[in-house]
Amino acid sequence: MDNSTLSITPFSSVKNLPDGLVNGVAASAHGAVDRLASSADAASSTVKPALERATQVAHDTVDKVAEVVRPPVAWLAQQGENLQTTGRDAAVDARSYVVAHPWQSVAGALAAGFLVGRLTR
Repeated sequence: MDNSTLSITPFSSVKNLPDGLVNGVAASAHGAVDRLASSADAASSTVKPALERATQVAHDTVDKVAEVVRPPVAWLAQQGENLQTTGRDAAVDARSYVVAHPWQSVAGALAAGFLVGRLTR
């Protein structure tokens, strides 16, 4: 089949298209790109202040939350330290009692073990 019988279709090679058609399509594409770019510029100039404001509000919110949370966190930390001190003091007192009264400590442990065993049956 010779090339003279081929019709021009959208899938034909570019070399078969007339120059005027190629230039027209290229100009149309350039116009579409320019319109899209100007729309994007307009959208970004509208959106940018809103994004900056949203960012500032988010930072302010984080700062406020940090200020609100700071006192309870400090209180909890202090209570944790107090509990550790109380636990250490109780362990020291228990050790002193066991050293001073070993047989009473063994009898108390046996009684507690017997009681716990009866309650868990």
